[in-house]
Amino acid sequence: MNTLQDVEALLKGVRAAQGVTFAYLRERGLYPNTVRRMEEGGEYSLASLFKYLYFLNQRLFVNDEPVTDPEQFGAALAKARHSLCLTMEDVQRQQPLQPRTIVNIEHGRGYQRHNLLNYLKVVPVKVEMKDISDLFY
Repeated sequence: MNTLQDVEALLKGVRAAQGVTFAYLRERGLYPNTVRRMEEGGEYSLASLFKYLYFLNQRLFVNDEPVTDPEQFGAALAKARHSLCLTMEDVQRQQPLQPRTIVNIEHGRGYQRHNLLNYLKVVPVKVEMKDISDLFY
């Protein structure tokens, strides 16, 4: 299954293949340290990831459904949890996540990457990155 970590591992190669420079990204408000954290699997905001994907002409898919922002990403995760017949309490029992953290993840609001990865251990989803130009042909 493709995971968030698989997407992160692809980012640097896509950026290099497209010739997207740190200067180009910096001019658009995406700073080199943030880009490096995304490419290396460090802590970053999901909003930054979607901004970066936009600049790389990429789209994120969760379980084969396109998601274009953190809120849609969270909704896709909640949908996946429900399809697995898991409650928030089930997630809590399997991973050290506070109820508020689970709600934040499922609403696409401020949470740390390591909490998202813990959530995804209980609610596994297929996460893919696709070039936007490939979607129209």
